[in-house]
Amino acid sequence: MDPGEVLGAARPSLERWRAAAERPPETGAAVPGPRRVVIVDKPDATQTQVRIADVAIPRSSPEYFAAVVANAVLGGGFTSRLVEAIRVNRGLSYGVRSRFGMNRSTGLFTFSSFTKNETAAALVDVALDEMARFCEAGPTEEEVRRAASYLAGLFPLSLETHEQWAERLCDVRIYGYGLEQVVEYRERVRAVSAEEVRRVARRHLPVSGGVVLAVGPAKQVAAQLERFGPVSVVAARSVL
Repeated sequence: MDPGEVLGAARPSLERWRAAAERPPETGAAVPGPRRVVIVDKPDATQTQVRIADVAIPRSSPEYFAAVVANAVLGGGFTSRLVEAIRVNRGLSYGVRSRFGMNRSTGLFTFSSFTKNETAAALVDVALDEMARFCEAGPTEEEVRRAASYLAGLFPLSLETHEQWAERLCDVRIYGYGLEQVVEYRERVRAVSAEEVRRVARRHLPVSGGVVLAVGPAKQVAAQLERFGPVSVVAARSVL
């Protein structure tokens, strides 16, 4: 296609577009609080879905690269600590995952998994214990090196197409971080130290606060989870 033809075809539809006179107001950062337990009651469920989450960092945070590496070691891959502890060593679940979800003004750290209704508390116990150990001692230098190598090797695959580049450039503008974070991504993840990972984990993992959310039969799950914090139960139909 000739670029001039493409531009001529686009102009009639797009040239009248204008940005809004005012930007939408920024939402305030969420404030961490004491741990509580929310059960979404689904009496017919044979398994319980579990999420453990707490307020974390926005995408523009200077802790971004340390958080990415921390998550890769802890629960962001198939060889991570949480997978080893929950799936491999105890067989509590087939699927285990954690992630930092980072937005413009705030973010969440989320642990996600599922298990038999009878072992919901055991799953939460192991997840919290593993996160607490990670915060206390941090990762080994070898764990950090392997995680950084994995992330650096995977990164070019996220920039293979024009669509992926367009999405990444939009993220730069929307979330307010510098383009150099894209250009220097591999070098920056490889520069993260074990101490930086431990520090970001201690600041943002839901070891003592946040929310434990369980979707399953309240009759089987509620009593198990009482020891993790005050329990509230809502009917599944009220949130669907």
